[in-house]
Amino acid sequence: MNRSNAEETKGALAAQDTITVTIGRDAANQAGVVAVASPETLESLQRKHGTPRGVFVALVFQSYEPGEGIARGREVATTRILQAVPGFAQQAAACWEALPAARQAAVVGYHPGMLAVLLDETAKLRDVNLRYDARAIAEGTQRGTSDAAAREAIRGGRALGEQTLRVAQRWAPVAHLRLHPLPAQLEGGASDPDVLANNLDAVASWLTAWRGTWSEEERAGYEDLNFTPGLSEALHGAAARVRETQAVVAAFSDTSPITQRELDAQDGRVLHVVDLIQSAFRQAARSDARVLTPDLGELTSAFERSAKRAPEAKAEPKGEPKADEKTDPAPR
Repeated sequence: MNRSNAEETKGALAAQDTITVTIGRDAANQAGVVAVASPETLESLQRKHGTPRGVFVALVFQSYEPGEGIARGREVATTRILQAVPGFAQQAAACWEALPAARQAAVVGYHPGMLAVLLDETAKLRDVNLRYDARAIAEGTQRGTSDAAAREAIRGGRALGEQTLRVAQRWAPVAHLRLHPLPAQLEGGASDPDVLANNLDAVASWLTAWRGTWSEEERAGYEDLNFTPGLSEALHGAAARVRETQAVVAAFSDTSPITQRELDAQDGRVLHVVDLIQSAFRQAARSDARVLTPDLGELTSAFERSAKRAPEAKAEPKGEPKADEKTDPAPR
């Protein structure tokens, strides 16, 4: 979907990294599990779920129709998709793990391996979105200015990350560090900014998870020492700046810039996988109320619109979506 302002998108991307997902207490207790609340980023979820298996990629997209995917992608802001997927993936995993094996068999059309497919497609969407926005930014800046901004983002990110690592290593309990070790160092940098950005996100997620183990008394003490939520946010922000500035530098030599159609197509691919996962749980829940359905979050209204139009869509011939058919008011 079209964006009216690339800077708005950059801000939204910086804010979307950390998602807290919670399964409501009543629903969770009904399924025999406790409420789930865990900070995860797209990168940390990819590390957890691994590389998608080829068989699931093939099966998932056998039912994907590119024209419909582009039309669907045009209706939903990319930033909303990027914000929603990490939380949705965590919810889907939690809903599945809450079910005993016999009840899992009733969720036809879902396998945990589909989450790796979803996360991989979402990572591709993030990268496509960065390239799309970077082109617009590059057209309005000098190459030297962009290079300087990229170098400063790397320098600032490494400085903040290394400071945080050194201080956290001194203050975190030894027992916690044994179970949840910090990255040994911020690898990469000028030679591999992507690695630096991923490690900054990893340190930020580690801090957020550590905060979750604190008692109220410990929280007050640590926050007096400036171990605040703002530190994790600053690390995520530094990672986002590294990626964004690198994308702008790359845009100067990009001989095949991303088109609006390509962006909408990748939006549609992610939404297709979300739909398959959510519908598998929804159909099972119709027969068994003990099956929980993962929350669509920011995508709820978009899927509700699609459901209302489904009967009409079947009666209309397939065709290329019109450029002015934009139903999502949120900018990319």
